[in-house]
Amino acid sequence: MGRAEAVTYSGPTYVAIRSGKHSSSTASTHAVDFEKVTTLDNFKDIMRVEDGRLKPVKYDLDAVFLFTNAPGRSAFNRVERRMAPLSRELSGLILPHDSCGTHLDERGRTIDHDLEKNNFQKAGEVLAEVWNYVVIDNHCVVAEFVEPDDIAESSVPDMPSPQWYTEHVRESQYFLQIVKCDDRVCCGPLRSSLRSVLPVRFLLPPYPISQTSSGLCILKPQEHDGKTFANFLLRRALLIAPTHEGFMRMPYDLYCPSLQKDRKLLVERICQQCGQYFCTKKRAKECHGHHTAHETPTRILTLRGREVLCVVREDDDAEWLDETEVNTSRTSLPITTASEEEALPVVTLNESLATPWDEDNIN
Repeated sequence: MGRAEAVTYSGPTYVAIRSGKHSSSTASTHAVDFEKVTTLDNFKDIMRVEDGRLKPVKYDLDAVFLFTNAPGRSAFNRVERRMAPLSRELSGLILPHDSCGTHLDERGRTIDHDLEKNNFQKAGEVLAEVWNYVVIDNHCVVAEFVEPDDIAESSVPDMPSPQWYTEHVRESQYFLQIVKCDDRVCCGPLRSSLRSVLPVRFLLPPYPISQTSSGLCILKPQEHDGKTFANFLLRRALLIAPTHEGFMRMPYDLYCPSLQKDRKLLVERICQQCGQYFCTKKRAKECHGHHTAHETPTRILTLRGREVLCVVREDDDAEWLDETEVNTSRTSLPITTASEEEALPVVTLNESLATPWDEDNIN
């Protein structure tokens, strides 16, 4: 669908060189590097429209799909393949560790941290100078050393609300999907025919389809070799889907080879309230906590301090929940307080230790 040449991996290369000891590779540093790319003339044709304005990527995409290569698939990683010409330039290159003077003692321990940073910076600048002369597929390489910045590396952007995240985002082991919702006030109109291709907005989970003597069938995860999967259009066209016993809905990673050894991992990554699958147990627990924090019970039986004895669903047993986990805004809910007869008895210590079988009580 569409022009194959519209998606390409050819173009200029930007390399941000950082000291591995004084900086780290985080989402924040990647965001800083991306902002830098938007200001470089070498990337003007990619980043900006004809009148010089930045392309409306941030607010006007129908969907964003982010993926990483699975184990054993590094040969297909475009980033690593792009690094090959850069690595070739390192052959025979020696970067001295004491360009500005030694920062180490006789045992190789750092004794001057400021001098250490200067030496790392000098080595990074030499490396950037070498890479700036490299040309890959007739495109330039822009390399520079980036000084450590604790504020930029530790900054965390404002996260969307849990409700927004649940509606727009789907996670998996190697794949992240962010898709516009159907609320045009929230996301605006679609610019593409995405819903014609993805009626449920998100990509279908991968699974195998085999031809047998009895027709087409889908193997169970434990029966699959983990190597071959039906392509997207075939899965989209055929009206068959795998069973997913034990799950409220099919996890995206149900057939993921690296997760087949322990099915418990899949279970722990699913929110037990809504059935949504996440790539970590932490995110599943956060989603579950969001649901319980807004639980609207069918009945509230009694109150005790900051706890509420309630029935969440009619067929469930009553359970004690913290008042912060219960939505009591619906005044129509019947609230039953315990009477003096039904209240728990208060027994003194002497009464609890007394025995009814002493001689005075035996007639």
